[in-house]
Amino acid sequence: MKNICNVLLTLITIAFGLFFLIATIYMIFVCSMMFYTMDGKEYTEKNVFDYYFLTPSVLKNAPKLSVEAIYLSQGDDDYGFTSDKVTWTKVKDTKLGEEILKVYLIDNGIDIDTSYKTGQEYAIESVGDQVSLEIVNCQSSCNEHDFLSR
Repeated sequence: MKNICNVLLTLITIAFGLFFLIATIYMIFVCSMMFYTMDGKEYTEKNVFDYYFLTPSVLKNAPKLSVEAIYLSQGDDDYGFTSDKVTWTKVKDTKLGEEILKVYLIDNGIDIDTSYKTGQEYAIESVGDQVSLEIVNCQSSCNEHDFLSR
């Protein structure tokens, strides 16, 4: 009976140790990603590490408006915002591209015209032959700052 208690105590200790080890590694990873993207990290799909770890699924699954896309991930800017953006370059019809992205967001239950006090804000913008889809994650009120005009 004493041996069974010792074995169970040892297993419980190992389980808690593994839990805290995994939790610590995860926290270090999350914090390092915040510092890694603090000044903004620009990348393409060819950079597999950044694309896989930094790109939100909404941007990964967005319709490809051209073969050339540049991704940008930016950490906290002291206002509680983080942002992720994809910009397609050499888009032949930017107005059509904007409409395609609006339909994509609506199909995914996202209303870009809705303003939320916390959560995420979405924006679609075109300049020249480029079309961008941006997601800003707000920790406090998104309406306090005009984050999309940066």
